[in-house]
Order: sequence, then C-alpha cells, then structure tokens
Amino acid sequence: MADVVTLSKKICLLGSFGVGKTSLVRRFVHQTFEENYHSTIGVQLSQRLIALDEKAQFNLIIWDLAHIEKYDNVLKRYLHGAHGAILVFDVSRPETLEALTPMRCFFHENSKGAPCLAAANKYDLLEKDAVDFDTISRNVEALNVRCVYTSAKTDHQVDMTFRTLCSMF
Repeated sequence: MADVVTLSKKICLLGSFGVGKTSLVRRFVHQTFEENYHSTIGVQLSQRLIALDEKAQFNLIIWDLAHIEKYDNVLKRYLHGAHGAILVFDVSRPETLEALTPMRCFFHENSKGAPCLAAANKYDLLEKDAVDFDTISRNVEALNVRCVYTSAKTDHQVDMTFRTLCSMF
C-alpha cells in the first residue's frame, strides 16, 4: 500500500459581519454550534485533517478573518500564502452577498490562482419558498465562483464545502 501524502493548505474565510464564518469553522472542526454570537477580533486559527481519498489528505489551517471594512496591508498580510478561500454570506441578508465582490477581488489580487467558493450560509433560517434562488444564483455567478448552501446550525453541507474547496487544489 502506498504512503498517504499530507498536504498543508491555508484556507481563509471571508465575509461580512455576522454571516456565520466562525460558526462554520466550529461546526467543521469541532462538530459544535453555539446560538450565542461572539464577534471575531482579528483572526482566529483552527486546524483539521481531512482525507479526500486513500492517497491524499489535507491538513487545513483555517483562518477565520474578522470582517474588515477597508482592504489594506493588514488584510493583505492575513491573505498572504492562502491556498483558497470560502466567501461566506447570509442567505437572509442579500447585502452580505453583494459585499463579497470586493472581497473576492482583493483575495485574488493577493492570492493569485487560489480557488474560491461561496458558502450561502444560514440556509436553515429560511423557508425554501421565501428565498429568491434565481437572484442568489445570478449574483454568485457574477462572482465567478461555485456556491454551496450551508447551515452551521444543522450541519447542512458544511463538511462538503471544505471538501469541495480541497478538490479544487
């Protein structure tokens, strides 16, 4: 049997204030969810080892970045060396999707060639009939990224989101 190759990858979570970046990380890394909101200050690092197949596994170093209003050298330093990003928005707050465009552009300027995908988070809060999926799809399509509907609360597609990003490396 061949040795398993372990690849370390730095993943950044970007998104507006309160979209659930920290909750997604907690669900993915610790399989927990907290109802109480705690704002991230600066950056919070987490780590998890996942295997995509019997030949390769990924040591994910996850950078949960606080929402930063301005795109400057501080954010540029956080993004340095990133292998990929998950752009998180809250499906119940359309303005958080619109805010991803400058974040994606800044990420690509500072992490050329690194893949991104969007996480449409808090899917559990909405009745399917109340969500304008066409508008979300059009706006995500304009970002030129793949989108996964997630819920940190119910664990809907959280693991799949990180695995999908890994499959893009």
